[in-house]
Amino acid sequence: MQDTAASIFFQKLFSEKSIAYSVLLQLLGEADENEWREFKEADFIDAPLPIEREKSLKELKRREDTIKEYWSENLSAFSNSGGGVLIWGIRTLKNIAASLSLARNAVALADRLKELQNNMVEPPVLGVEVRAVLKPGSEEGFVVCHIPNSDFSPHRATKAKREYYIRSNDSNQPMRTEVLRKMFYPKCASKLVPRVTVSIDQDAEGLFKIHAAVQLKNTGSASAEEAYIQVIVEAGKAFNLHPADSWQERKFSGNGFQYLGSIHPDEEISFLRNIAIQGGYQMRNDFPEILNYIFIIYTKSSSAIRAKTSFTKDELSDAALQLPINITREARMSLLELV
Repeated sequence: MQDTAASIFFQKLFSEKSIAYSVLLQLLGEADENEWREFKEADFIDAPLPIEREKSLKELKRREDTIKEYWSENLSAFSNSGGGVLIWGIRTLKNIAASLSLARNAVALADRLKELQNNMVEPPVLGVEVRAVLKPGSEEGFVVCHIPNSDFSPHRATKAKREYYIRSNDSNQPMRTEVLRKMFYPKCASKLVPRVTVSIDQDAEGLFKIHAAVQLKNTGSASAEEAYIQVIVEAGKAFNLHPADSWQERKFSGNGFQYLGSIHPDEEISFLRNIAIQGGYQMRNDFPEILNYIFIIYTKSSSAIRAKTSFTKDELSDAALQLPINITREARMSLLELV
């Protein structure tokens, strides 16, 4: 499984299955829908049916169609754009997990999603995981689905309102024609993928310090020429950037750096030796709720790319308990036009 925010969340959730239900409850009122996480209501699936047979059959069909639409759309969107987690059993308010909407029979819903999976998108998405998380002593519960990034995109949704979707910020968006064209008819192009390694240490005064180093790998089929990268760090504090010697600072707008040479396919180079967040944190509870590293990447003859990776407060706090430790994660990529 690729090391992404979605896969890390999924693995951590089921590392101790006995506490998975309580972990999901903690999302209420705090967690939001984002580029890798989506919530769906589930209590409608097995709600009481109308007494009249005709109305009952009509309602059953509506529910089945709704399940297929949600499942088809999210399989397409997440597999086409980096992967994600779909959680059935939570009602949202303004994209925030607001209240429970549990599946009355979570195991049955999980089995149904597995049964439908291969017919919801073309081609089918490989490596999808679907698991029920039951409320203690009950058949009610959540259903959590991990949808990995696919090497065979684009995947066409067969049961949704539109055919091709991509994940953009906190929602699924129909894929635009120019993006589809790039997927179906890929040209020889470079693709610079940032890999961020976050480390935490303590100074002589006991303050926790957060640092990050960034490597760049060209996973494309052409050499990257005239690379220019802007860097944004969302940490709630000021930060200092320390580029590798081969990068020249160019502040056209914000923090930007230009590479002086070529980056060839499969070549990996150092980009930033250190992103140092100024000041320190007295306690682990002082860490930011979410620490975002964002890169806007321009290269000759390639589309502009936005890459982002995030580290949660829980991850940073856990890391601070195990000093010295590094957390390494590849940034999630999206076309800049979609941001």
